[in-house]
Amino acid sequence: MNFRSFDEELSKYRHDIANIGQTEVSERNITVNGMKAVELIKTWHADGIQYQALTVHIEAVPGSKYYRIGCVTPLSKYNETLPKFRLVIESFKLL
Repeated sequence: MNFRSFDEELSKYRHDIANIGQTEVSERNITVNGMKAVELIKTWHADGIQYQALTVHIEAVPGSKYYRIGCVTPLSKYNETLPKFRLVIESFKLL
């Protein structure tokens, strides 16, 4: 099987969100329960509403297994829901 690297997965994701009109707002390297991860925040408009999403890309098994957790909300509720999003991300564990 031919697996993409973590950087290739992120590059494809960035390309895909740009193709559907979403804009990356920020990016930072993090760890999730000891696993390498990248947190991306993106925004877009749909049906007159501006949305913002926090996506965390996790490299669970280097070179072969990746996970993405996405949390989406209208921009007006983003700061209010961010603590809940963070709890979901911080609770991620491989079983």
